[in-house]
Amino acid sequence: MIPKIFTSNSNPIRHRHIVNKIVKTSPQHLFGIVTDVDAYKSFLPFCKSSEILRRSNCGTMFDASLKIGVSNLPPLNVIEEEYVSRVKYHQENRNGSNVWIVNANSIRSNLFHSLSSSWQLTEYNSFSKDNLGEETNGNNDEGLFLNDNGNMDPSCLYTLVKFEVEMSVSDPIISTALDKVLENVANQQVAAFERRCKDIPMY
Repeated sequence: MIPKIFTSNSNPIRHRHIVNKIVKTSPQHLFGIVTDVDAYKSFLPFCKSSEILRRSNCGTMFDASLKIGVSNLPPLNVIEEEYVSRVKYHQENRNGSNVWIVNANSIRSNLFHSLSSSWQLTEYNSFSKDNLGEETNGNNDEGLFLNDNGNMDPSCLYTLVKFEVEMSVSDPIISTALDKVLENVANQQVAAFERRCKDIPMY
């Protein structure tokens, strides 16, 4: 836990990171895994517990409790926090492509002044070796997606993932620690969801 001596009244310091990646599955499949918050504790790094608390009658929103812990985090030994997020999700059409969107915002947290994350999952069925790096900032192994002609395998389903996480904290010591790990943590989160897609069959 964070010792009380680290509390601060300074202005919140914002941290933000974006991961762009192509995942070899359908958007619907990944969307189902992203919204299955109850299962996070079984596969997601740094997640100690996760539970959906309540769902809206409209079926597009729920509140969830999560407990996270990151250890060996200089200058702190560990950061641990339990918070509640409000998760909203929907599907829309953008320029002829279906996009599944999941937005989560903390509504109760002792550590974070604000904490939000968003997923944009877009059907992706047309890319080549030339634009693969542009879409994902080079964050893919081209051999997983392209055939000898430099085109994608038409028999497979693909999702263009944009994952964004943003948080702000008032304590400068915690802020320094987050600076060192946020990018790595965000990349590990996306990789964990990708592995989960392989472990859970697509129907």
